[in-house]
Amino acid sequence: YFAASEGAPSVPTPGKKQDNLSDLASIWSSPLALGIVGFATLTLPKELQKASALVPALQSNWLMMHVSVVMCSYATLMFGSVLCMAVLALSQPKDSPIVALRDMT
Repeated sequence: YFAASEGAPSVPTPGKKQDNLSDLASIWSSPLALGIVGFATLTLPKELQKASALVPALQSNWLMMHVSVVMCSYATLMFGSVLCMAVLALSQPKDSPIVALRDMT
């Protein structure tokens, strides 16, 4: 499955079965995004919904550096996690249920 797709997103074509993984991602991400927006709009107090000036600690130049380092570390952690899952999925024995899931397409 991984070698056949070569990392490119699948484009639905007539007569070809669409990728179930992209369907699953859209099924979960759409309601999640709607829930987050609904929470921010309906449950947060009005003073938290309005834009205001930042407190002096958040106006520091170190904030940008902190956020950049944290985002890079999260990206590294996510890349390592996905790589680890891919290695585990690809190194399974032939009779493993994971191989059956991978070969469904």
